[in-house]
Amino acid sequence: NIATGVFVDFAFQASQLDPHLRIQDQLAQQDKYTRELQRIFEAADRDASGSLSWEEFEDHLGDVRIAAYLSSLGLDVGEAR
Repeated sequence: NIATGVFVDFAFQASQLDPHLRIQDQLAQQDKYTRELQRIFEAADRDASGSLSWEEFEDHLGDVRIAAYLSSLGLDVGEAR
């Protein structure tokens, strides 16, 4: 376990030094957030119209779990209202 921990720590530190890996990680993270936000907004589309009405949007933002998740992404739900 100690050897694994040392290896993981070394790999993490090495990746922080390589700008290409940092960029790749950032792009992967953005892709993940995009997919998660798409899933969130698809769930908010109650009538399956393919677009959100203002009412659907506001109702979905009223869900504390959604608001907390968006807040964790640095998005201020209060500004959307």
